[in-house]
Order: sequence, then structure tokens, then C-alpha cells
Amino acid sequence: MGIQCVFLEILLQLLLIVTAISACAPGWYGDDCKYVCPKNCLDKVCDVKDGRCNNCSVGWMGSDCESSCQKGSYGKDCAFVCKGYCKDGCNKVNGTCDDGCDPGWYTDGCNKECPSPSYGAECKFTCGHCRDGVRCNHVTGQCRTGCEPGYIGQNCNNVCPDGHYGNKCEKTCGKDAKCNHVTGECCGITELRKLLKEKEEMLYKEHVYRTILIVALAAFMSLSCALFLYIVRKFRICNC
Repeated sequence: MGIQCVFLEILLQLLLIVTAISACAPGWYGDDCKYVCPKNCLDKVCDVKDGRCNNCSVGWMGSDCESSCQKGSYGKDCAFVCKGYCKDGCNKVNGTCDDGCDPGWYTDGCNKECPSPSYGAECKFTCGHCRDGVRCNHVTGQCRTGCEPGYIGQNCNNVCPDGHYGNKCEKTCGKDAKCNHVTGECCGITELRKLLKEKEEMLYKEHVYRTILIVALAAFMSLSCALFLYIVRKFRICNC
């Protein structure tokens, strides 16, 4: 009987301890409920014995919910993949792009490329002179097909240096010469051609006027001679 009484007393004490432990208020655990559950446990509730989280708050993971979702994931147990190109990753809880988009992307979900001809961060940069009108890379601005004649550089924003022109600026128009960076025409050649054309037109008109004057003068002289001969003959006839 004595041994049985001792055994029952021990069992009763254990039962009281278990009851006391299981009676901890939410957010507490351990002996006398003196320990606080890890802050990222779902609803701040943890195991009353060892303090382990049964479930993590959305956006957290690990046995103690001490790790936030890695970049590119979000949600319950970090089981969802960010859908857009969010800058510095999406919101760990709901997957939104709180800090904006990575360079080259836009819209609230950061899932559309920058519209042509823009590129880069916030799509605020403009593509250069890409060959054949092909749009540049929406992230870097680099021209995939190379540059239009007269331009160089990764983004085809730089004109050929003095003395060079054409495709890849490989043609030259004379040392230290300044020519059109696309066609190679010397500075002022267009104006010179215009002046020469105007001069040619003026000379042509003068030639036409001179020709008309000469023809008119010749006709006048012919008529004058004929009239003179006619008068002379009449005079002679009258004197006979």
C-alpha cells in the first residue's frame, strides 16, 4: 500500500505539471509559462513544451520560423514563386513588387518589357540609332543588330568622330576633316551645290535671252536690208 501511495502521488504531481504547462496562454511556453514563443509563429502560438512553432506566419520558414522567404519566393511556407521582375524581390507576404521593377520591366506586376523605344530602370532611357530600326535590348539598351551608319557605341548613341563616317565609322573623309557622319559629304557641300545649280540656271537664262536677242537682231537687220533695197529700186524706177 505504501509503494502504491507513493506512485500515485508522483503520478498526480506529473499530471499537475502537464496540466499547468498545457494551460499556458497563447504566446507562452515552458515551466510556469515563462518563455515567449518565437515572434514569427503563426498567431504567436507555439508548442507549450519546447516552444517550437507548429506553423509559421506567412512569409517565414524554418523550425522556429526564423528565416524569411528567400528572394523570388513568398507566401505560406514560402511555397509561391514571385511572378514579376520585382526589384530586390517581391513582398514576402503577398508577392507584390513594393520597391518597383528591375530595369527593363514595368506595370504593377513588373511582368511587361519596357515599350519601344525605351529601356532600363523605370523605362526612362531611350534607345540609340539601332540598325534597320530594330529595338534595343529592353534592359541594357544595347543594339542587337549593330548601329545605323554614322553611329558607334554599345547603345549607338555616339556619332562618328571627325574624319570618319558611314557603317561602323570605318570610312574616312580626310585627316581632321569634318564631314557628314552618315554620308561623308563635306560641311557646306549641300549649300555649294545649291549655289552652283542656281548659277547654272542663271547662265542658262542669260544664254536663252542672248540667243533670242541675236535672232531678233538678225531678223531686224534682214528686214532693214530688204526694205532698203526695195526703196532703192523704187527710186531708180521713178528716175527713169
